[in-house]
Parts: sequence; C-alpha cells; structure tokens
Amino acid sequence: MPESGVTDGRRLRSERSRRRLVEAAISFIEEHGKFPTAAELSTHSGVAHRSIFRLFSDLDEVRTAVITRRADDVRPLFVAPDVTLPLDERIAQFAKTRTSVHEKINPVREVGVRQAHQTEALAALFAEGNKALRDQAAAVFAAELKTLGTSDRRIALNTVDAALSWEFYHRLRFDQELSKNAVQQVIINVVTAALPAAKGRKRK
Repeated sequence: MPESGVTDGRRLRSERSRRRLVEAAISFIEEHGKFPTAAELSTHSGVAHRSIFRLFSDLDEVRTAVITRRADDVRPLFVAPDVTLPLDERIAQFAKTRTSVHEKINPVREVGVRQAHQTEALAALFAEGNKALRDQAAAVFAAELKTLGTSDRRIALNTVDAALSWEFYHRLRFDQELSKNAVQQVIINVVTAALPAAKGRKRK
C-alpha cells in the first residue's frame, strides 16, 4: 500500500477513536453528572488509557472537544421565532425553544461551566455561544427595542438575554425545582415585562 494510503488510514482511525472518546465522555456525563477521569473514560469508551493521550494532549482538550461537539449538535435547535409574528407569540415560542434546548444540553453544560473557569478554550466557547444567543434575541425583538432610547434598550435587552439564558433556566429548574412548563411561564413573564415600553413613547 502506498505511504499516503497508510497515513490516510491512520488518520481515519484516529478520527474515529477521537469521536468514540467524545461520545463516551458525553454518555458518562449524562449518566454520572461529572466529567470522567482518564481511567473512567478508558473503561467507558473501550479505548486504551495510553491511547487517550495520543489522541488528545490532555483532558482539557477532551473537555473542549465534548463542549464543541455538544454545541454543534444543538446549534440547529436554537430556532428563532418568525420576526413577523405578534410579540406575545414570539415570546412564547422563544421560551419554549430555549427551555427545550437547555433541558437537552443541561448535563454537559453544567459540567462544562464548572470547568470553564480553569480552561481558557472552554470559557471562549461559552462566551461565543452566549453572544450568538444574545444577538439572536436582539434580532427577534428588534422592532420593539428600536423604539426605546439607548439606556432603556440596553436594559431591556439585558433582561431578555438573561431570561432566555441557560443560567436562568438552571436556577428555576433545579434550584427552585420548577417544572419545565413553569419555567417557560416565568421566562414569558420576565420577557414580556421587559418589552412593553417598546410600545410607548421613546425614552432616553
């Protein structure tokens, strides 16, 4: 076999093994609520312990790969409401969509957030994702926000962004132990309260 064919075969095997490790790490997190140690990851994935550190430089790189994979999986689920819908329908759809996605990503997100303060790459991933979701909210409610003055617009967007965030969902769902439907209603109430001024006169 030509050398290039051997190299390509090794690369494909390495990529498959990396995917296997990432999928095993996600499965472990969802089952145990924590990131696996190298030994646990080896057992859970069936990949030899020594091979983990041939495929990844360290566990931080595995963690970053896990968060990246999860973000890629759920990004298409963050569907924005049609901006032509009435305000109350946009708010309700946003609350439902965000709550459903937060529910899906919660185990991995919860573990990732605990690691982000000590892993620069993870912190950057979360910052990038949070900005994208904030921009999405700004676009969906642009018609309401643009009628506000600069200060009120900033406050309204900050409130809406916070209400639609994973952090707000997590507080309601797990600290306050609300049902998924109850979480959605709280989000609807907060976002609705943040935006009525958009119907009134423009303020500074």
